[in-house]
Amino acid sequence: MAFFRVTIRYGSPRQRYEMLDIEAGSVVEALTRLAERFPSAARATGDLVEIRRQPAPDEREYTPG
Repeated sequence: MAFFRVTIRYGSPRQRYEMLDIEAGSVVEALTRLAERFPSAARATGDLVEIRRQPAPDEREYTPG
């Protein structure tokens, strides 16, 4: 299983952001789980959803400064 970070932009006239962490076997499964957990506040005015796989801590590359 992998972890995915989902960012949802919503709101009008002032935009807000909601972030969710979802555990799933694939991005398609993560999208399905997101649909089940989609915040009610974002349903009417949501206009952008971004989903990214989060690397495991030992897979992350850190660079200086």
